[in-house]
Amino acid sequence: MKKFLMMLCGVFSLFIFAGCADSPDEVVAQWGEAVLAGDKAAADELVTDESKKLNVLIILLASDEDKKVVMRKELDEYLSGEIVVDGDNAEIKVEGKTEVRLKKVDGKWLIDLKSLVHTKDDRGEKE
Repeated sequence: MKKFLMMLCGVFSLFIFAGCADSPDEVVAQWGEAVLAGDKAAADELVTDESKKLNVLIILLASDEDKKVVMRKELDEYLSGEIVVDGDNAEIKVEGKTEVRLKKVDGKWLIDLKSLVHTKDDRGEKE
């Protein structure tokens, strides 16, 4: 019952903020809440068409409570990052490194999930 109530609150908060995603960070926040609530339909509305397949995997990972804690922490880090907007492209940088990329499609910011998939080398670390 507790999980159901938490999910219901998450979905309700998405409805409150629906249509209010005027900035990249708002889109990332809404997407993160949708993922953590397991709401694929809502999460798909906030990503590029090429990214929708990755939503399935990310939502599956978020169904594990331990991974959900890690994902919540990462989401908080993204939301505290620096937002850099360049026309129809935006990046959220954490500690100077690009963590999330977004594109404006038909006037709406969408997340490019490929930007969330990093290798160690992408982050400037040596393997």
